Amino acid sequence: MTYAIDTSVPIERSKQQIEMLLRRYGADEFQSGWSIERRLAWVHFRMKAIYVKLTVTLPSKSDYHVTPGGKIRTEKQLDSAWEQGCRARWRALFLLVQAKLVAVEAWATSLEKEFLADVVMADGTTASEWIVPQLTEMYRSGRMPALAATSTVER
Repeated sequence: MTYAIDTSVPIERSKQQIEMLLRRYGADEFQSGWSIERRLAWVHFRMKAIYVKLTVTLPSKSDYHVTPGGKIRTEKQLDSAWEQGCRARWRALFLLVQAKLVAVEAWATSLEKEFLADVVMADGTTASEWIVPQLTEMYRSGRMPALAATSTVER
C-alpha cells in the first residue's frame, strides 16, 4: 500500500474527519472501532435510512519485522512502522468515504449505488458478504442464483 504511506495524521483525527464528513452529508448515526486481534477497523453509519458498514483490514505487525532494505527492526521500530501502516489505512478509508460522497453530491451516482457493497442487510451482513459467495457459485456452476434468476425488474 502506497497511499498515505508517510502520513503523520493520527488515527483519531482520521476517524474524526470521517465522522464530520458523514455528518455534513446527512448521516444521523455513526460508530467507529477497531480490533487488533481480528486486524480490522470499521465505521458504521446511517444515512437516508440506509445502514452502511465499511471495514478495512489493518496490517499485521509481522509485515513490518524487516525493513524494505532487509534489516530486522527493533520492537520500538516495529511498533512505529505498524502504527504508520494503521494511520495509512485510516487515511485511505477517509479518502474512500470522501470520494463516494462527493460523487453522490455531484449527481454522478446515488448513495445506494456507491455504498451498495457495504449496505447492511437485515441479518447484519453486508450486501457484499451475501452476494460474493453467490457470484462465485454462479461462475462455477454457470447458473444464476435462485433469487436473481426469478426476480424481475420493472421498467
